[in-house]
Amino acid sequence: MHHPWRTLILLWLVLLTIGIAVVGWSVFQSRQEILSIVDQKQRTSGNQEEQPSDTFSPESLQAEVASLSTQVQQLTLQATAAGSTKTVVVNNTTTTVTPPASSGKVREEFLPMGGGSTNNRDWTNMTAAQIMFDPKKFGQVMSVRFEAAGSIIGGEVHARLIDVTHNVIYYNTELVMNTSTPTWVRSAKFSIPNSPATYQVQLLSTSGETAYLEGSRLVIESKY
Repeated sequence: MHHPWRTLILLWLVLLTIGIAVVGWSVFQSRQEILSIVDQKQRTSGNQEEQPSDTFSPESLQAEVASLSTQVQQLTLQATAAGSTKTVVVNNTTTTVTPPASSGKVREEFLPMGGGSTNNRDWTNMTAAQIMFDPKKFGQVMSVRFEAAGSIIGGEVHARLIDVTHNVIYYNTELVMNTSTPTWVRSAKFSIPNSPATYQVQLLSTSGETAYLEGSRLVIESKY
């Protein structure tokens, strides 16, 4: 015959065993969760440490600086005003940028000088065919030419330009005309001083017949 208290003790031991098992399982599950979280954090931290950082080699830095220098020089050329001079320092190197003096259109202008006549076989000054010319009033002078329209009956008319101010003869401006009606003839380009000067026409007749200078002029090609 069993005593009731013995049954209670057995029941209490069974319940105690079950409680200890439950508590142990809960502790085990919690430990596994904690270990899982710690492991995940370690992996995340490890991945971040393994990511390579941006590094620049001396060669890449030098190439970058050279590229920036080229861009600065290009922008300087674009920004520099026409006719001005600008000094730029890039990479300890001084560069002087001098753009064209003018960026306008080129145009041709005619400056009448006058006419005259002679039957002299030597060069004769045509005091009625002269002009005072100041290049500084014509923008950027690109070229200067001499034009004359002459006529003669028999023989040839020769005309050329002289600089009275500086006592200079422009031999390469000599023009030859041999028709009875006025014919315009143009010389090649020639250089003149960059200061005001008076220019005059000289005329001669090869045959002694009257040589006529119907008109003369300077042809100025300028950029404004």
